[in-house]
Amino acid sequence: MSILYKFLVPERAVNLIAETYFENELLRITQPGDLNDLFECLPSYYDTRVFKNFCREMKRAKMNQLMLRGISKLEMDSKMLAYDVWQKIEIEKFLSYNPDNAFTEVYESAREEINSKIGIISLSRIWNNVLMWSHYTKSHSGVCIGFDSQDKFFNDFRKENLQVFLTPVIYGRNRIQMPEKDSKIPGEFLYSKSHDWRYEKEERLIVSLSQSAKTEKGDKFPIHLFKIPHDLISEVILGANSSPEIYSKMKEFTKNAKIKLYKAEISRYSYKVERRLI
Repeated sequence: MSILYKFLVPERAVNLIAETYFENELLRITQPGDLNDLFECLPSYYDTRVFKNFCREMKRAKMNQLMLRGISKLEMDSKMLAYDVWQKIEIEKFLSYNPDNAFTEVYESAREEINSKIGIISLSRIWNNVLMWSHYTKSHSGVCIGFDSQDKFFNDFRKENLQVFLTPVIYGRNRIQMPEKDSKIPGEFLYSKSHDWRYEKEERLIVSLSQSAKTEKGDKFPIHLFKIPHDLISEVILGANSSPEIYSKMKEFTKNAKIKLYKAEISRYSYKVERRLI
């Protein structure tokens, strides 16, 4: 079985005030502007001439033009979603500006559009990275959920769905450039990150915010929640510093759902996290 893991802080496992994923099957789809990568979904730009050509291309572009380019289904989906974001930018006014000054405005417009349309659920192919436990579970005090990535639920998002799709993150030393040399719309900026993040081995579920099952008020952005059924869970791992309350809650949940429960532990011999079946 191929498993994708989701790390959660303790408050998203046990919460006396609000329901958690273990009650309502809802996980947050986070807007790029609320993620911890400063460069999330922000491509770089070419020179002024290419930028102006791109603006003209955007002005002329039609959805069906993307459909006819003979690209892969995933690439087409990402480009279509990217187009849906970028088409809202007021390209006409940028053509009349000094393009050097337009870069800042196009970035701000792009940020606003991206954050109003797209959310991301970050998953990982690994469960035992010490940094991820430290960063995403409040110093090993939360939990890690393992989902069966071969389930039809995920497979459908790998091939058929424009509004939701699952794809591995591409790590590189150079930022995706906007526009590309041939002035096509690069959907790759939705799932490209610096090689500094490669240890996360991320696969991301990119979701149109229109697909959210529930929306709540947030500090910086509205909080959009997306349903991922409990049937997809194959295992749950307790953090090495998780509380007795979390242990009790997860013990009951996994027993009722007939899911394997593990406890992460410090290795006796190396800088590694190991796990023990409970």
